[in-house]
Amino acid sequence: MRIGTWNTEFKKPNTPKGEIIGEKLAAADCDILCVTEGYAGILPIGGHVIDAGQDWGYRIVKGRRKVLLWSKRPWTPHSHALGAVEFPQGRFLAGTTETTQGECLTVIGVCIPWRDAHVSTGTKDRKPWEDHEAWLAGFEKLRCRFPGSRCVVLGDFNQKIPRTWVPHRVYGSLKQAFKGFEFATEGVLPGDLRAIDHIAHTPDLKPRSIEIWHKECADGTELSDHFGVWCDFNLSQPCDKKSRAATGTQRDDAITTKSGGCSEYIGDRCVSCRTQHPLGRLSAMRNWPGSRWTLVEQDDKSSHKSLKYLDLNRPWIGQLGLLSSDP
Repeated sequence: MRIGTWNTEFKKPNTPKGEIIGEKLAAADCDILCVTEGYAGILPIGGHVIDAGQDWGYRIVKGRRKVLLWSKRPWTPHSHALGAVEFPQGRFLAGTTETTQGECLTVIGVCIPWRDAHVSTGTKDRKPWEDHEAWLAGFEKLRCRFPGSRCVVLGDFNQKIPRTWVPHRVYGSLKQAFKGFEFATEGVLPGDLRAIDHIAHTPDLKPRSIEIWHKECADGTELSDHFGVWCDFNLSQPCDKKSRAATGTQRDDAITTKSGGCSEYIGDRCVSCRTQHPLGRLSAMRNWPGSRWTLVEQDDKSSHKSLKYLDLNRPWIGQLGLLSSDP
């Protein structure tokens, strides 16, 4: 499965530079793309697009988006993903699509504010790195709402990994916010380059090869102030219960379910096949050693063997095998 991201510096699709970028994006034949600082028209024809909205605290320009996600397969947007967590707006986008094998994949597109966001431009009321750290703090609070397996976070991170010149405090905030994720784009990339646009992923996705979109043409024409990156992934088996407990990336509302035929549920409705399965009876419940999560096994009437993970720090109500939370 091929996944890519590029900050296109708001190059318009109907301009010479925008057309070149669009051709490069299409030629890579990615299954999933995240374009930051871009226009929807620059994305390949025939896919499915969702975006993070037009307002991120600066002057609104028609058509401009800070984050766009494109997929060959339809999206199910996570329209209420942020909940009560406050972010610098317009810089976060989440949705579920399918892998090349037809399994659910949660994709999160991001554009983390750069060092001087709203310092000398915009509202001019921030200190250096203030918005950047606020975004990371918000992401750390909400990331456990997403599945522990089959998850990718990609876009403009505005930091190199490992750290180069940014303050140790800021880099530490990044590593803490993405604890449990791996970075396919860390270190030195082809062309002896170091990226600030990254593809982070859960351990059940295995990077196989990585390539870049150069920010300049062969004749020296600059296309963007960023180079882009794309990566081919092998799809291993979904994370097991040990890796889920270790990464802590389960959702607080405990709706992530792994089963023989369907891989993710919202309530009792399967995201993959869109059908509603009876949950059946509660057959076992036990704590996983060293974790605040309880493993719940259920045998339902549709012959699926399901595993549910519940957060022990929240009150839970279980009645006749039907589980719900009292927030």
